[in-house]
Amino acid sequence: MMTIVNGIFKEVSPQGGVLNSTVALYPNPTNDKLFIDMDIEGSYSLIIYNIAGQKVVEQALSEKRNVIKVNQLPEGLYYYEISSSNSNTVKGKITISK
Repeated sequence: MMTIVNGIFKEVSPQGGVLNSTVALYPNPTNDKLFIDMDIEGSYSLIIYNIAGQKVVEQALSEKRNVIKVNQLPEGLYYYEISSSNSNTVKGKITISK
């Protein structure tokens, strides 16, 4: 079982221990690149939606440090979802400024 608390993937291991995986997304606001750091490598996916709810970026995240180019996106507010391979999700907002 896994729960999400403020940008932290929190998983209960089969042995009964708790495994935490933190997610850092920066800088916010950004204008060129977005960095997403995971403290535990794994299979994650990123989806960014515009304010109208349209998917504008979808990318696999498999490294501890991931770089997402967002310079092609217009200025504005966006929503993101980072999902783990077992479908648990961290959600938030980012701002693109030029």
